[in-house]
Amino acid sequence: MTEIDDRNTNEENTGGPDQPPAGPHQSPEPRVSPLNAPVVAEFRANGGRVGGPFAGGDLLLLTTTGARSGQRYTTPLGFVRIEDRVHVVGSAGALRRTPTGTATCSPTPW
Repeated sequence: MTEIDDRNTNEENTGGPDQPPAGPHQSPEPRVSPLNAPVVAEFRANGGRVGGPFAGGDLLLLTTTGARSGQRYTTPLGFVRIEDRVHVVGSAGALRRTPTGTATCSPTPW
């Protein structure tokens, strides 16, 4: 499953029109790697704006669910708009390997 979060969110799911309904069986907060935690926190605290190497760029938070583990993970990713499409960019920190988790990434609606 994937969900793209490119807006300011709070820590509590209120079940708004673009969020899954909150309820007694709400899943726990997704994991965020220690490397990405400051970026995710800054993104959420500043309405989607961050500084550092991402300053001035378009950034989104992508939450995925592991195909085998079922664990949810949130990762900041860059994106660009070309004509009427959004292209999401992942890089594994510019290493010469495919970013972790992309092999099983596919869109799933709520």
